[in-house]
Amino acid sequence: MSGYSGIRSDLVRRGETMSGLKDRQHTLNMRLLLAIQSHDAGMQAELELRLEELREQIRQLGWG
Repeated sequence: MSGYSGIRSDLVRRGETMSGLKDRQHTLNMRLLLAIQSHDAGMQAELELRLEELREQIRQLGWG
């Protein structure tokens, strides 16, 4: 599990907080909803990728 603790330490060192990550997730979700409503498939795909990366960061902090 040393890889896990290293990644988590890196997130903490960068000043990432759960609150900040959740705020970013909310913003991306709202942007994704807008992309879906406006039928912008390119933006939707990009936002889904960014959301998955963000979900992984949340999991690494131990809250996922």
